[in-house]
Amino acid sequence: WRVAGGGIGSGGEETGSAAASGAAMATDADRAGHIVVTEFENLTTDPSLDPLGRLAASWVERSLTQAAVAQVIPLQQQGGEEVELVRTASPADVADRFGAELVVTGEYYRRGEELEVVAHILYPAEDRTLYDLQGALGDPQDPMEAFDIVGQQVVGAVATHYHL
Repeated sequence: WRVAGGGIGSGGEETGSAAASGAAMATDADRAGHIVVTEFENLTTDPSLDPLGRLAASWVERSLTQAAVAQVIPLQQQGGEEVELVRTASPADVADRFGAELVVTGEYYRRGEELEVVAHILYPAEDRTLYDLQGALGDPQDPMEAFDIVGQQVVGAVATHYHL
């Protein structure tokens, strides 16, 4: 997927694998309010930062669960085969596999000495991005503050989407 640029609520268009490529495993009614958070992608050149992708996703899941703005499907508790599927599949395929309405993706990269963490909220049924979030900067050795900010951005955007 190519994520269009913009800030929160930009509504940029997505390109990528369409949901029509396979039969849906859940109806739209079953998916309503369900969200899955994928592992954030490491766009730094430092493989020692790879584990931060799973940590960022877990932190966003935690923020969503605590705020109770959506039913979170916890991918972090899935087995190795499921995690590999999420790493290689399109957001539409992930949504189909786990019965989610929304998919949160993200990435992190270096900005000088800091780590920039960014999240996107996708609506695979319509093959589009609902929100490209502003993101946050943090220390690569202690990124929890940045993860917390991104988690709160995701909560706010999901709450807005569901008119909460």
